Amino acid sequence: MNITAICLVCIVTAVICRVLSRESAEFSSALSICAVIVTGAVVLYTATDLLALAKRLYDSTSADRQYFGIMIKGAGICIVSKTASDCCRDCGESALASAAETAGRLALLMTASPLFGCVLTLVEELIE
Repeated sequence: MNITAICLVCIVTAVICRVLSRESAEFSSALSICAVIVTGAVVLYTATDLLALAKRLYDSTSADRQYFGIMIKGAGICIVSKTASDCCRDCGESALASAAETAGRLALLMTASPLFGCVLTLVEELIE
């Protein structure tokens, strides 16, 4: 993945959107959304190597497979909630952005709750 090119596209699009926002806010918003979609598609396309590595790690690990699933779900929750929060904040809706962040944090805690149970069991075994 060429992070420099992706960041350059984002910066150029942001500058163009800023210039266009004075004359056509709708076109500026549409251009911004298109840039996000294209950038996201490029990132997902280039993430195939990362997914292949994750699958190899998953297949070779001797740890409980449940932990790997929790880690992947947690990463997904973080990415989705941060993206939603940033979009809301860009639209000037800071309250909605905070709500998206809080929902993401709670979803992450709920997803990781089985890990807390495992840690509690381990601590109980160490105390006995």
